[in-house]
Amino acid sequence: MLASALKEAKNVLLDQTTIYADAQTFQKVLDWMDAPATADETEGMSRLMNARTPWPRG
Repeated sequence: MLASALKEAKNVLLDQTTIYADAQTFQKVLDWMDAPATADETEGMSRLMNARTPWPRG
């Protein structure tokens, strides 16, 4: 019974974190991930990396 409950709990979590897409949309996402970062993406990443954090960087 415990194994069944754990399996169902994992399925609930997977349902909340899995994105379903058709093959064409998925390929567009892969192409976007493989492409070099745009100027806006680079600027945004720099802004995030230079933001102050509430914890010490190490």
